[in-house]
Amino acid sequence: MEDTHRLVSGLEGKIVVACFASLSHTLFPQALASVHASFPNIQVALRDGNGVQVLDAVLMREVEFGLTTISGPTSELVSEEIGQDRYMLVCSRKHKLARRKSISWRELSQHRVVSFNPNGSSRRQIDPILQSERIPLPWFHEVDQLSSMIGYLEQGDFIAVIPSLMGALTQNNICIPLEDPAIHRTIALVRRRDTSLTNAGQALWNELKTAASVRTRDHKRAP
Repeated sequence: MEDTHRLVSGLEGKIVVACFASLSHTLFPQALASVHASFPNIQVALRDGNGVQVLDAVLMREVEFGLTTISGPTSELVSEEIGQDRYMLVCSRKHKLARRKSISWRELSQHRVVSFNPNGSSRRQIDPILQSERIPLPWFHEVDQLSSMIGYLEQGDFIAVIPSLMGALTQNNICIPLEDPAIHRTIALVRRRDTSLTNAGQALWNELKTAASVRTRDHKRAP
């Protein structure tokens, strides 16, 4: 009876969550560490992938909820925006652009920039905005995976555009705000409308909201 009570109350068991790959490196570990203080015996299985994969996992009931950058409620999903993440230029501290306080997208087009795959969420968001402003796309090299992007940046000779929350993954580099226009991605939590979160799932949902709020607020304050 005691074991059954602990499972029903959410004190023990396992929850499965889907997470956008870059956020699984930043927001998710911080939130999970906080949840473990209240639910030390809950196991969490993380399924990381791109935005479409996260939404599909939620829709197919493979996960309890998802953390992603593709938001907007649908007939089947509830979406809650938890933060705005600005795109930044990342370069070595020794790069000639490193002393800049900011840089415009038009000026950036004069440089050779590493980007993610054109079919990825960041390019599908950024490219139409720059094209509508008649700003040349700055992309030169392309990568598919976050690990490849980090490898390029750690080498020191390359510059890239990444969301600000990913800046923590490139500690040997500097992040410079991009402007004219400033472009942000929306971070959102999504779940099915016809399901309720478990106690532990709700706690993790709330901690992710808090982590996103703190991180995005700190980046806004940064010079």
